[in-house]
Formats: sequence, structure tokens, C-alpha cells
Amino acid sequence: MAKGKADENENERVTTSLKIDPKLWKKVKMKAIERDMNLYELVERALRKEIGDEW
Repeated sequence: MAKGKADENENERVTTSLKIDPKLWKKVKMKAIERDMNLYELVERALRKEIGDEW
């Protein structure tokens, strides 16, 4: 089965590092667990929402 452009982009990720307040990061991890999501999914969703690029 051929993959569409959205499927291809979904699997592409870059590795990066950020300095984030430890208390905020703990809340982010807890929120991801509550929503049964990976951390990267929650962070990407929040970033997309912030820049108006929602999928």
C-alpha cells in the first residue's frame, strides 16, 4: 500500500534538546500519561496549536 504525504511526514522526526522548567516538564509528562499519549505527541500538538498549524 502506498503511503500518502501526511503518513510520510508523521514518521519524520528530528532529535533536539530544550531546557524546560522541571516543574513544567513534570506536568507535561503527567498530562501525556493522562491522555495516553507519547510526550512527543503532546509537545507537537501544543506547538502546532501555538503556531496555528493544527493537523
